[in-house]
Amino acid sequence: MLGLLYGLGAAVESARLADAHVAVLDGLPLVPLPHLLTVGIGLLFSTVVSLAVVTVFVLLLRRIERWVSGDSFRTFIQRRRRTIDTRLFRIKSEIRSQRDAVSHQREVVQRIKDIGSTKFPTSVTTTEKAELLATIEGLKDEAEHFDERVEETTLRFRRFQRRWKIVKRRNRADVRLLHGILFCVKYGPLFSAIVVGFFLLPPAVAIGLMLSGIVWRVGLHFETRSLLLTLYVIVSIGVIANGLINVKSLPIAYVTTTNGSFHGRLVALTDTAWYIADPDGVIRSISTDRVQSGFTVSVSAPRVRTLFQLVEDKL
Repeated sequence: MLGLLYGLGAAVESARLADAHVAVLDGLPLVPLPHLLTVGIGLLFSTVVSLAVVTVFVLLLRRIERWVSGDSFRTFIQRRRRTIDTRLFRIKSEIRSQRDAVSHQREVVQRIKDIGSTKFPTSVTTTEKAELLATIEGLKDEAEHFDERVEETTLRFRRFQRRWKIVKRRNRADVRLLHGILFCVKYGPLFSAIVVGFFLLPPAVAIGLMLSGIVWRVGLHFETRSLLLTLYVIVSIGVIANGLINVKSLPIAYVTTTNGSFHGRLVALTDTAWYIADPDGVIRSISTDRVQSGFTVSVSAPRVRTLFQLVEDKL
């Protein structure tokens, strides 16, 4: 592990020395090992954070994909539709039965009316005639009661019809949403990686992100472990390459000694000496015993250009 950290730190410092036009073989042995270890830890930490973000992103998308592709959502929609259809069928059956009862009752009432409109035989007494007329009126009232029940049931049926139409529209919307989510899960990371990587990120990270998007789209049917391992390799290479390409420049040191003043790129600073490189890349060693005062000034890093800007410059 220490070897890996030292190797990463040495690679970053070699890039910084090359940026200052200093020979790597001359400058790298002067850099203290703790400094190399610190630089390597920083680069490794950036890589680990990137891998953690990739892991969370992939697991979340996998979870969404399985939920969308599974049968639970479709089963829920079908179950709700069957429930509404069953209730509608019951209402329709109740309406038919009540309508049959009303029509039968009306036929009975009409027959009794016909009988009542005829002259009663002389053998029918006045009391029997009154009872018969009361029965006819009771049947009329019962028929009207049936009519009211039919109207109430019809209103319920219409409400269920409206609700059924609403549920049907919701089911269609749910299906469209289902397909939309599935499309976004399949192609969203690829399109996002292309747009974000091309317009916002430096070339090394952009290429790694685009390759990750392609791997995600192609490897949807792979196991999660295999997909993650592939993405880990691509993202690690992209982050490390970006850390080696876009390095901070060496600071400029201003040192005053008993023999005069010196300035140049600070290659290393130890307890015994200042190592300063002149514009030609020649390293000067200045003992700390001779240094009267000294300070460093950080060099502003050049603006990292995106892949789009690099392509635009070429065109």
